[in-house]
Amino acid sequence: MINRLPEWLRQPLPVRSSQDFSGTLSELRVNTVCREAACPNTGVCFSRRQLSFLILGRRCTRRCAFCDIALRPAEREPQDRLEPGRVAAAVSRLGIKYAVITSVTRDDLPDGGASVFAAAVRNLRESASGTRVELLIPDFGRSFAALDLVLEQKPEVIGHNIETVPALFKRVKPGSDPGFSLALFRRIKTRQPGILTKSSLMLGMGEKTPEVLDALRLLKDNGCDMVTLGQYIAPSGAAFPVAEFVVPERFRALEDAAREIGFKAVFSGPLVRSSFMAETLFKEAGGA
Repeated sequence: MINRLPEWLRQPLPVRSSQDFSGTLSELRVNTVCREAACPNTGVCFSRRQLSFLILGRRCTRRCAFCDIALRPAEREPQDRLEPGRVAAAVSRLGIKYAVITSVTRDDLPDGGASVFAAAVRNLRESASGTRVELLIPDFGRSFAALDLVLEQKPEVIGHNIETVPALFKRVKPGSDPGFSLALFRRIKTRQPGILTKSSLMLGMGEKTPEVLDALRLLKDNGCDMVTLGQYIAPSGAAFPVAEFVVPERFRALEDAAREIGFKAVFSGPLVRSSFMAETLFKEAGGA
């Protein structure tokens, strides 16, 4: 495992405005994946008043090898029915015009939490008129019926991250199915072709360049419009080991390749994460 970060992965300390942002979130009891997943861009994004809301609690029912979010106990935790309203209140108070909402995986819930995503979009439409909504969803227990609950609300963007190449999937994302993830994109485009779709890959886990290109082609062929590529950084010593720190030049080459494959928008770089500069990518893809 490689531990020392190269120069291009080092970030400045958060500026003061990020602390003010955090105070508002704490007051409203709203979580962000920025904090819970130890994102390296938290200080930069918060200073720009950009963030990704985390709903459905702070503990996950799956144990992906790359993730720093805590594992949920076996017993079911009651859903917080007021959470979608608090997220909408935070968006309105902070003046956010492009809201990104994601969640932990909740295999303990009958619909995987899809109804809470749907409620979050409805609340935003009612209290933050004009705000664009991007959802980064789990697979909802591999249920198309659950996915359809979300599609009915017509968010501008739905993202679903495959995270890695098929050869590493079982080690990196145990409990998930890459075949269903691809089918999920097809379902979105069949039911709501106007919704933009998005996915993300992490590099530096031992994948080969031809495998990355094959994964990108699979995503595009199954209805994915936008893609991001970033460096995997292990959140702890117990996490999946970093095999390499990919140089910026390779990220640029893969961005060019992804554009040639036909994605509407691509964001590729060492510190890129799936929701980083999300509104910029949305506009590049033709969103309005």
